[in-house]
Amino acid sequence: ITVGRCTGESEFDLKQIEGFDERAPKPRCGAPMTCFFCESYGIHASEQDILRVLSVKEWISYQSQDKSKDIDEHAKKFLPIVSRIDEIVDAFSSRDDASAAIVKKARQKVTRGNLDVYWQNKIDALIEAMEA
Repeated sequence: ITVGRCTGESEFDLKQIEGFDERAPKPRCGAPMTCFFCESYGIHASEQDILRVLSVKEWISYQSQDKSKDIDEHAKKFLPIVSRIDEIVDAFSSRDDASAAIVKKARQKVTRGNLDVYWQNKIDALIEAMEA
């Protein structure tokens, strides 16, 4: 998947994590944004995977600008995903010093505008479409 790793062996391993209300997307194999809410979602302890997750958060910002009519629609469609991304990154960062260092490096890259290539291309396409 484009946002981490699926640890499930089949679609039968698909199960929504606890702690989110009905606004959170239901996990659906083949829909990468819903993976964040599945118990089978995982990431490798690597800067590349953390950079991908943080790049998705950046993409969501542009996607929301393009797709949300107002703040209420943004909150309904995109805020649960942003909250879940923050939760994943924070949980990973708090594991140990090495994990915190990985997150720090990935965040520095995002701050400098060095996103994961796949998500950067999606952002560029959105910007181009909004300017057209």
